[in-house]
Amino acid sequence: MLPSGVYARSFGAPNQLFHLVAWALSLAVPTDTACKLVVAAAVLATPVAAARLARHVGTSPWSALLVAPLAVGFAFRWGLVGNVVGLPLLLLSLPKLDEIQRAPTVRGAAVGVALAVLMYLAHESAMVVYAVAALVLPHPPGPPPRKAGRGEREVDSGRSLSRSPRPACGAGGRGGGVVPLAACVALASFYAWWGRHLKAPSILAVPDSFGPFWARVPAVPEVLFGSREPSQTMAVFGLYAVAVVVFVVMRLRAADAPSVERTTSFVEQHRFALVGAGCAVLYFVMPIAYGGSTLLYQRFLPPALALLVVALAPREGASLRPLAYVIAAAMPAASLFLLLPSLGDADRRFRELDQVLPLVARNSAVAQLDLTPRSPGVVAPIPGAAARALAERGGRLLFSFTDAPTSPVVIPAPHQWNEPVLRLGYDPMAFCPEHDFRRFRYALVRIAPEWSQVAPLIAAVMAPEGRVAGEAGEWILFESTLPTSPLASPDVPLPVPAPASLRDRIAGMKGR
Repeated sequence: MLPSGVYARSFGAPNQLFHLVAWALSLAVPTDTACKLVVAAAVLATPVAAARLARHVGTSPWSALLVAPLAVGFAFRWGLVGNVVGLPLLLLSLPKLDEIQRAPTVRGAAVGVALAVLMYLAHESAMVVYAVAALVLPHPPGPPPRKAGRGEREVDSGRSLSRSPRPACGAGGRGGGVVPLAACVALASFYAWWGRHLKAPSILAVPDSFGPFWARVPAVPEVLFGSREPSQTMAVFGLYAVAVVVFVVMRLRAADAPSVERTTSFVEQHRFALVGAGCAVLYFVMPIAYGGSTLLYQRFLPPALALLVVALAPREGASLRPLAYVIAAAMPAASLFLLLPSLGDADRRFRELDQVLPLVARNSAVAQLDLTPRSPGVVAPIPGAAARALAERGGRLLFSFTDAPTSPVVIPAPHQWNEPVLRLGYDPMAFCPEHDFRRFRYALVRIAPEWSQVAPLIAAVMAPEGRVAGEAGEWILFESTLPTSPLASPDVPLPVPAPASLRDRIAGMKGR
């Protein structure tokens, strides 16, 4: 399906684990099924991983029900599959990292590096959180283990020891955290150097932005549980806040704290909460866009909350009040209540798209445009669903992740079409039929249902260079009536003077 000479493989960048696992599964099942299986496994693994972390920390596994909604929160809604996969892997890796820090060994250091590489492949933000954990989790050396008497098992910090590990970086202390932390720094430095050579000009053109700092606290409900109805978002967030407060209060009101809390330092007792607090700090200090990457600071809130919820929950074995069980079990249901309408809309949109995709000739260039009238915003109006045209029909797209440096398949610089991406990224009405239909054989246009009356006007201004080849629901497929350039042809500048854009043609029609 893919035309030869247009694409090249690119391995070694972060955020590629989803692609690699889905590709392996696609050898046994259809590709779309493989992708669904990976996402479903990541969503289901999130509360399981949280329960395992809770048992490691010594808190109630019921706290995992408060982590479950985060699996279908911010990253899931935006399609940030690397973060969806990275969250459960991060939660699963932290208990092992904690064990490595407690008793550093050569083997443990190797495992710590392997986990750093796994986090790097899942998503670079997961590796950043892993690095924070490697910095916080090391502990000062504890007292030597007591010599076990006859009939007794040798114990150390409440854990049985089958053998005494050989220290790799000194017995205890912060030496254990040096190797995993150094691995994270090395991987981040490597990609900072190597990635700049992979980023297309269209990616580098995304302006760096911090965003309004004062808006980050009010944005927490939207980041976690955003939906079409703000009132519903606030209601579910309020229920979530009540659930977290109930669990924390029950932890604080525990009458008899375990003896370990009286014999260990504050950092030792609350090390995972401190890691969560560090992630919360990243939510406030990271930019919204940097180096072509966007939606940066939002990615640190879900792991921050997951760690804080687990670390501050009641102790394992504690008798929870009935209210705690009820409210914890209600949270996954409430999050699905918010999500289901959006899933219904997406299902309808994709079914409509499936009706027009077969009309696209294989290995063609397709420009996907969202021409729904809207106010200017920080997010580019790019219809993500239309990216299926590339997966289903081959060829190339106007907007594609093959321009991103983290993609395992990229378009080399000689074949990149950066001019139309830079021109149309935030202004799809700048599409010039006379010029762009000589490059793109198709324009796959989305117009939201509430603006369906605009469709005849768009069809009129696309002509005569573009004819309607098919339409279904909110999708209209236009096919070029002009000869088009080969897919591997180089980029060309916009002619001077520029031909009339869609906006110009609409303004001309209104003038008449």
